[in-house]
Amino acid sequence: MVGKVVDLQAIGTERYGIGIPNNRPQLCRAINEALDDFLQDSWEATFKDFLGPAGVNPANKNPKKTSACEEPGPAFTKR
Repeated sequence: MVGKVVDLQAIGTERYGIGIPNNRPQLCRAINEALDDFLQDSWEATFKDFLGPAGVNPANKNPKKTSACEEPGPAFTKR
């Protein structure tokens, strides 16, 4: 089955995230570090390789860094 090419520029400015359990600051930092490395080192080439053939232009919208992790909240307690 051949997929349909979608004009990603027309979709909008949705923000996406990765769901992780609450109060996992080390996991959040590790994920952010891996994503930041990707954004700095590979984003542009990967975008061109996978979306360039579909005619999608990155228009210099590469985010350079992820948002900071939220501060851990109170620990979950059982009742």
